[in-house]
Amino acid sequence: GGIKRVYQLAVFTMAWSNYRYAYLYNKQHTQSFHQSHVRFFEHIAGVPGQLVYDNMRVAVKRFVGRTEKEATQGLLSMSMYYQFAFRFCNVRKGNEKGHVERSVEYIRRKAFCLVDEFDDLASANSHLLKIVGALNEKEQLQKGASATEQLKQERPYLGLCPATPMECATIVNLRVDKYSTICMAQNHYSVPEALVGKMVQVKVYAEHLLVYYNNQALCTHQRHYTNFGWYLNLGHYLDTLKTKPGALKGAQALEQADLELKAIYRKYFQERSREFIELLHYQRAKQLSTLELKEVIHQLHQLGCKDITLDKIKVRLENAPLMEQVPKDGQIEKLAKAQLQQLANLFQQN
Repeated sequence: GGIKRVYQLAVFTMAWSNYRYAYLYNKQHTQSFHQSHVRFFEHIAGVPGQLVYDNMRVAVKRFVGRTEKEATQGLLSMSMYYQFAFRFCNVRKGNEKGHVERSVEYIRRKAFCLVDEFDDLASANSHLLKIVGALNEKEQLQKGASATEQLKQERPYLGLCPATPMECATIVNLRVDKYSTICMAQNHYSVPEALVGKMVQVKVYAEHLLVYYNNQALCTHQRHYTNFGWYLNLGHYLDTLKTKPGALKGAQALEQADLELKAIYRKYFQERSREFIELLHYQRAKQLSTLELKEVIHQLHQLGCKDITLDKIKVRLENAPLMEQVPKDGQIEKLAKAQLQQLANLFQQN
């Protein structure tokens, strides 16, 4: 996005086939640690019998003596769920990890040496997976086959993946503040305004948040790794805006709204804020997507409507099925001509 950022690169390498897998994450925390494993196991369609780890903080809780290490709860829970053993390398002994030690530098160089500008993290990961896939397809000189072909021979020795992937989230309870937001890692995320002052449950994933109240899912947010950011959903403030429609023009929630929805507001309702808020209430009540709303406005233009209003949108949506029942292709004219012909025949007989 035009800003220099630092990301964490999770790398897995199979010991025999040298098959590699990699994925970028914003931070090195338990959620990304779990999610990287789930993605890897699903990618290779199996679970290795043993995984070897470096002494990273998400895997090692603390050192016990010179050589013994205590695993974190995150690693223990994941190893029990997927039924694999694990061990740690000794400090400053990269050779104990074999060729995985060099895989990090190798993949980083191959993927991002020439191309290092992307619109977002998803684009960077898409590029990374493409490069790693191409590396796995290259023939290995010593074995005379690619890593992908060698993995097929390794797969019968892998354990089975569980029917349901492990839930890669931690659950926290947060109180909704007076701005109808919850604060998670110094960032504010909006929730429906009726929950001000109440406690909600939040499932925290590596890439998104799920908000629950009374065991019912309320909303989801993309997880952001900024400091003191505010991420608001316009639909969470409709009741407040209905009583104060003048606040819509400068609302931060409007600036963060869907691009198509902002375009509809600025083109048709910029001087009619109250009517636009009523449109949003109607959209929520009818469970209409922004694309469906845009299509209705397009249909009104085709019918010759120059001024788009809420009433016209309602009429078009609620009467559209009836309009489709009107006879087409001149059926009325054909029926009329047939009746006239019958009358002419009667006159001729008389």
